[in-house]
Amino acid sequence: MNILYISHEKDLNGASLSLLGLIDELIKDNKIYVLTPYKNGAFVEELKKRDLKIVKTKYFRWTTINTDNYLIMVLSWIISLFASYILNYIAAIKLKFILEKYNIEIIHSNVSVLNIGCILSKICHIPHVQHIREFVEEDFGWRFVPSKKVATKIISSHSSAVIAVSKAIANKYENYIESDKITVVYNGISTKFAYLKTKLSEIKGANLLLTGRLSEAKGQKEAVLALAKVIKEKKNTNINLHFAGKGDNKYEEELRKLIVDLGLEGNVFFLGNVKDMYLIRKSMDIELVCSRAEAFGRVTVEAMLCSLPVIGANTGGTTELIKNGYNGFLYQQGNSDDLASKILLFLEDKSLILKLGENAFESVKDKFTIEKNATFICNIYKNILTKCKSL
Repeated sequence: MNILYISHEKDLNGASLSLLGLIDELIKDNKIYVLTPYKNGAFVEELKKRDLKIVKTKYFRWTTINTDNYLIMVLSWIISLFASYILNYIAAIKLKFILEKYNIEIIHSNVSVLNIGCILSKICHIPHVQHIREFVEEDFGWRFVPSKKVATKIISSHSSAVIAVSKAIANKYENYIESDKITVVYNGISTKFAYLKTKLSEIKGANLLLTGRLSEAKGQKEAVLALAKVIKEKKNTNINLHFAGKGDNKYEEELRKLIVDLGLEGNVFFLGNVKDMYLIRKSMDIELVCSRAEAFGRVTVEAMLCSLPVIGANTGGTTELIKNGYNGFLYQQGNSDDLASKILLFLEDKSLILKLGENAFESVKDKFTIEKNATFICNIYKNILTKCKSL
């Protein structure tokens, strides 16, 4: 098959990492093309390492930010509407000849914040697969343009299949997209560096890790507040929290101020963007997932593959990954007291860290593999093409 993937970012975040994993499997038997609006960046550099064709052209998202400033919100909505519909349509007309040249058989949009795939499908009469990897409003605070109702109607009518990365995502969109088109396919995670942990970190307290972009949506402040309560309760200053990831500068400033105000400068560490998360996790005991709403929870699975029990917010896809009391604990999202109480459960009986960590490893090692993910998606492509040939 000749498959065109449509990407949306230049950095290596969860959606792009999942796409790379899928490409690495399917490239063995298929011809892969990737459309990107960026000329450089970590994601583009990764693409260059692979035997595929990169197609670069400018296109825009059909989402805008939520803001309390009404004027900015209206201006942003108007600009996004013009860019994502008018300019994207012009871009699609130019791309039509390239898709014909490469005999593209399947167009696959990697995220739902782009409509260029739907437009291309309409213009080129090529089947389109829409991947939904985000809640949009709940996790990122974005809004579809002109509205969710219109956008999802376009997705439904311009897609042969819609892939949701969790039941939570499928449930959100079930009233907007034709039910027979939606299929839940969990993300595939590399098990290359998976390992079963047999001992705890060497410190007398515990090492906690929170991985992800520094932002309000990821809940780092909640973790800091919980840490302060845990240290006060245990009277143990050897309990440390590590943040892996960079992000919003303003939020990071607020986060650092909170840490200083709580006197936690010696307990909270900013690691920045980390290339080898598996190496970092070897020195960790527990992973925290404090996001407002994870569509799937790639970080959760990666942590479990490293035998780390996970304490996660009881929202979104996280609830499909954590079995409370078996491979981690769920806590009430937004409640730092409840988060602190779950951390204390591990500290009061540290054998739970290894026990639940082993359960975590066993619960994900065979379930969320890249091979399974690629097989499911490849079968979706084949079914679409078979139906097209029978028409």
